[in-house]
Amino acid sequence: MSKIFAVEIEPEKEIVIIISESDKTDSIVESINKEMDLGKPNSGVLFVQPVKRTLGIQK
Repeated sequence: MSKIFAVEIEPEKEIVIIISESDKTDSIVESINKEMDLGKPNSGVLFVQPVKRTLGIQK
């Protein structure tokens, strides 16, 4: 197993991190939820976290 953000990740699991402008966030979340059907058990987890600072990302 490997770790990301001090969380153990099983090899068959995937993590996708998306950084977006705040005015696009709701649309992105809705699209992912529609595609992944996150209301079903074991279909995934999605959460939104504000980003205060980044390095190495250009607009």
